[in-house]
Amino acid sequence: ENRVKFNVYCSAGTYIRTLCHDIGQEFGCGAHMSHLVRSEVGLFDLESSVTLEALKEASENRVLEDVLFSVEKVLSFLPELRIKDEFVKPIANGSALPKSAFKVLPREFKPGMSLRVSNGNDAILAIVEPLVNQDQFEKMDSSAIAFKLKRVLVN
Repeated sequence: ENRVKFNVYCSAGTYIRTLCHDIGQEFGCGAHMSHLVRSEVGLFDLESSVTLEALKEASENRVLEDVLFSVEKVLSFLPELRIKDEFVKPIANGSALPKSAFKVLPREFKPGMSLRVSNGNDAILAIVEPLVNQDQFEKMDSSAIAFKLKRVLVN
């Protein structure tokens, strides 16, 4: 058979079918993809994956926490913002938070990024998107809103 198997380490947005086609063009023989296995995405890999059967069994036995990742682990790749304790309830209610709510910020952030919001207990409360970069944030009034809520994760 005229088949080639190869591994690709790539960033989000890479078109593997196009890559196969381009390789075929380069060799002058044409090529297409017949099989694809995504072996790793972020923190997740095939070795840590769980079959649907195992997931169903864990659910039936009420031990899902043994096979599921925590929200904290799943979102650990996102830069972290820490808020003051008095702002936990407002963010749980979906309120936008003023600049004064934040006590720890990542070194760099900019519009378009996703950031995780936590409190002093390391619980992830929400995911936000910056409306400004860190330099603009520093110049803002303490009552100004600098982050847009994308998802609230607590109730």
